[in-house]
Amino acid sequence: MTNRSASIALIVAACSIQFPARAQTSEGTRSGFAFGMRFGYAHSMGKESNWELLLINPQTQTVRVISNNFAHMIPIWIDAGYRINPSVYAGAYFQYGFVAIDEDKKPDCARGVSCSAQDIRFGANIHFHLRPKTSFDPWIGVGVGY
Repeated sequence: MTNRSASIALIVAACSIQFPARAQTSEGTRSGFAFGMRFGYAHSMGKESNWELLLINPQTQTVRVISNNFAHMIPIWIDAGYRINPSVYAGAYFQYGFVAIDEDKKPDCARGVSCSAQDIRFGANIHFHLRPKTSFDPWIGVGVGY
């Protein structure tokens, strides 16, 4: 497990743009393609266990403080899917996160050594919309990803 995939972050600001489905079915309800884009800011916090070392040698108790390596991340998330009916959406997502290295805690990075990090995620999901015909449409979802 790498730092990128195991990072813990607190989203403190986010905005999203959604392009809702516009096609009409025979019943007059909305279905069709749907696209979305999200932006945010993630502040690093928490600890990470080194599971690879623990699997090889259970006596190893290596724990890394995430904020010792990373300052923050700015993720960009894209959704694309299909609204099967007003209540069900199925789609895929991709996220690329620009991760800032804390150069004060990593002096080699400040001395000209190239240090960079990114967070990449992708997967598929299904949303079940609870109030699809209203302006406030909460939903629950399930998904898989890497």
